Amino acid sequence: MRKLMAISVASTILGYAAVYFAFFAEPRPHPEPKPTVAPSDQPVVLAAVVDVTDVEPLLDPKPHEPVGTPFDPTEPLEPAAPARAVAPLPRAAD
Repeated sequence: MRKLMAISVASTILGYAAVYFAFFAEPRPHPEPKPTVAPSDQPVVLAAVVDVTDVEPLLDPKPHEPVGTPFDPTEPLEPAAPARAVAPLPRAAD
């Protein structure tokens, strides 16, 4: 009985604390981050621009011969295999 009473008291205290912190606690204000770069009147320009991507082969791919046999739309298709008859499912009571 004492163990049950101790568990009840502990859970009640934890419940009240959870409700208090969830609804009534004031959040602490976050400090403003300090700027890392000093503001300047002059625009920032990169010293040199380096092109590291060669996109010409992607824009104009080299022509190549198609692989495989060409499709002839006038050729008749092969007949499909006949469908098998499916046996009916047995009843659950059987």
